[in-house]
Amino acid sequence: MTWRRNETSRNFYNRPQRTLFGAVLIYKSSEPITVINKKTKEAKIEYPILYHYFDIMDKALNHCHDFVRLACLTVLGDPIIKELRIKEINIWTDTCSHFKCQDMLYSLDLFGKIFEFNKICWNFFAENHGKSIC
Repeated sequence: MTWRRNETSRNFYNRPQRTLFGAVLIYKSSEPITVINKKTKEAKIEYPILYHYFDIMDKALNHCHDFVRLACLTVLGDPIIKELRIKEINIWTDTCSHFKCQDMLYSLDLFGKIFEFNKICWNFFAENHGKSIC
């Protein structure tokens, strides 16, 4: 018997809703690895691409810019960003109104000053782009 069968329908369908902000940091490792070609047996040094995921949940369901700003501050203030000494970032968002607004542009400028980024590029996915890697 599954856990859902033990649960009343009221408890299953009346769970609190949450907003989920997903972000992923994609970066090239500073530590090389040796990759050996199976056919030629040649060794090659590569710097692997690494992914670090961030999931931020909140009770606010209005999808306002304030939540986006706080979520971005949480991501950019994470210790991994400081450890990697990132100075240039490329941000990709969809075209929802809480991303594509003057407040977001102001926030990105503010983030550049707070976290001492030399360059911030802000890009948009095409509408109806489907799911991201977040």
